[in-house]
Amino acid sequence: MAKHIVFLVHGMGDYPDKWHEPIAARIQNLYATYTQLSDLPFSKFFEFEPISYNIEFEALRNQWRNSTADLGTALTASGISPSLVVDLTKLASATNRDTFLNTHVVDVLLYYFLRQTAGTVRETVRAQILAALQKRGNIGSVQWSIIAHSLGTSVVHDTLHELYTDTSVDPQANFTGVTRPTLIAMIANVSRVLEDAGNFDVYRSRVRPGSDNLAGCLLYLNARHDWDPFVQPKKFAPMSNWPSMEARVGELYVDCSIRDIAGVNVHALEHYLDNPLVHGPLFNSLHGVPARKGLLDQDTINNAHAQYVLRLNQTLLDAALTKLKSLRLGEEEKWPDILKSWVAMLKL
Repeated sequence: MAKHIVFLVHGMGDYPDKWHEPIAARIQNLYATYTQLSDLPFSKFFEFEPISYNIEFEALRNQWRNSTADLGTALTASGISPSLVVDLTKLASATNRDTFLNTHVVDVLLYYFLRQTAGTVRETVRAQILAALQKRGNIGSVQWSIIAHSLGTSVVHDTLHELYTDTSVDPQANFTGVTRPTLIAMIANVSRVLEDAGNFDVYRSRVRPGSDNLAGCLLYLNARHDWDPFVQPKKFAPMSNWPSMEARVGELYVDCSIRDIAGVNVHALEHYLDNPLVHGPLFNSLHGVPARKGLLDQDTINNAHAQYVLRLNQTLLDAALTKLKSLRLGEEEKWPDILKSWVAMLKL
């Protein structure tokens, strides 16, 4: 039996070769803690496939370093204050590619404000997905899902929407019906704050759950931490009838909102995955069943969560919360304030 492919898509920043292995191991270790899943061992049914696009961003960073004047003008025209553009240009012009803020903040800016070059990133992701599916045989029968984090949620949304709607794509790669992913899991979902409303409206796109052939996936999981400043402005929080009442009644969409703090970096993928309120519904969804009607019932998930909370360090929690409160963003914040908060978060 062919295994279900689980694509892992990273967020902002530089990622080395085999970056996904610690994440894959973490997911499998968490899965193994549930006796209800012991008859369905992860390695028997699933295999991970990493999707990387950070190399494309390094090329774009080099472009910025080589043409700071033109890019600075574009950013100013987008509404960012000239003084902030100066600071960001200095950041982008840094010669050390390992500089944390360089690789993180600049990636977001390049993807959002310079969409014409971000198309290269989407093409790279699309090619990797198609190659992995075709490698495993009949592209119309391979089971697959995606777990995306942070900037990767926006990249995945935009890439899949193009793939579903772009008629220039190889017609043999028809991503409808049985070829659509079982699950799209958006962890620290920033697809709304980074959307290009003219082309990528996340509430109107094909990247939505449902049983009809126009739906981009069967199940959609959205994970949001209430104290994560990256997901506070324009958070992904659709109306109760999105994408349809049928999908909602069938619980094909699940929102995993969490507040527990295990460390100041609440934006980290590991911080999200460790919380049973996220990984419990995730495991159910990977098996193709609604997140709260699956192999792990709600009582099991709640009990695991209670044990998780007991292990948290209250002193650490209080200290982290004080810092995170200072970074709090509103729903309709403007980009200058968003960037200031994000930079401050990354510095922590």
